[in-house]
Amino acid sequence: MGIVTLALFKDAPVGAKISVFVLMFIGVVGFGYVITKQQLPNLMPEKPREFIVGQWQNERKMGDLEAGSIITYFEDGTFSGIHDSFVKGQGVRTN
Repeated sequence: MGIVTLALFKDAPVGAKISVFVLMFIGVVGFGYVITKQQLPNLMPEKPREFIVGQWQNERKMGDLEAGSIITYFEDGTFSGIHDSFVKGQGVRTN
């Protein structure tokens, strides 16, 4: 855009060129400030701790891999659980 502006103002006095440059610079700085300060909407609502506490089970299949997890989340923020993975019928369990 700056090159187009310079082409349009190639015969203009230096003061006019500087004025256009300053106005464009202020516009770019203002745009950058607005973009960096904007508040994005929170698309994931926060869940209370009571929602998370308890036992969660997750099972999934991806091609030859089958996996499942059973996780227990405790009130103090810790968790415990197991994870089973099966590849072509061979299983591995991790705690």
